[in-house]
Amino acid sequence: MNREDILSMDECEIIKNVSNAYNLKIKTLQDEKDLSKAWNIVKKLFEKGWRIDIRAESKSIEVDGITMKNGSPNTVFARFGRIPDFESLTEGICKLALIIHFEEL
Repeated sequence: MNREDILSMDECEIIKNVSNAYNLKIKTLQDEKDLSKAWNIVKKLFEKGWRIDIRAESKSIEVDGITMKNGSPNTVFARFGRIPDFESLTEGICKLALIIHFEEL
């Protein structure tokens, strides 16, 4: 599965893939309901050496992952010059985590 596939997934596909990849049961991508569960994914990424940058404003939500690889920073989105605008923090965390999982960054 590639980045474009992940970024274009609908909610049901995201939830199914996150459940399989991270053994975590998220029911929705709404922050009010499942942000605390999505935060468990962030903790797992921390354990793998990732730093998660979250920028949330009233009109924009951005989530990016950064790690060091061969002495240089490696990011999921920033290296391409554009961080997607997500509908919720939960969606951003889930999609970021799936990209990291499938691309094995």
